[in-house]
Amino acid sequence: MIIHLAIIKRDIKKCNKKRWYPGLEIELMRVVRLLNSDSELPGEYPMSGFKGELSGKVLHARINLPNSNIGKQKGARLVYVKTEINEHIRILYVGGHKDKDYGSNNFIKEISYRYFDVVNLISYEDFMEMINTLL
Repeated sequence: MIIHLAIIKRDIKKCNKKRWYPGLEIELMRVVRLLNSDSELPGEYPMSGFKGELSGKVLHARINLPNSNIGKQKGARLVYVKTEINEHIRILYVGGHKDKDYGSNNFIKEISYRYFDVVNLISYEDFMEMINTLL
């Protein structure tokens, strides 16, 4: 599993700054651990709007935030791609419907950019270390 660095540098910081999803870091650790072990999340489904190579491959799942009494419907979203090579998973976005760009054309461009950007990827272990420093 590999994770795009912009999740920590931009997405989580933006959610914390605007106080959209309190406790996101704790639940994100749990969800990423589950995704790493099972290679799937309950309720995952493809996102629409992507064309070409990413068509039907970009998945997203809802994140429940029980410590903040935020259910899956109003909770954050995790966007990822399961690559066919070695069945790797790339996590590309954490955020959700409170972000005005979520689901827009700008969002689709950003996710496509992050998918093809191979320089700013970190491993699962490095991601967990960085999340622990945020807590």
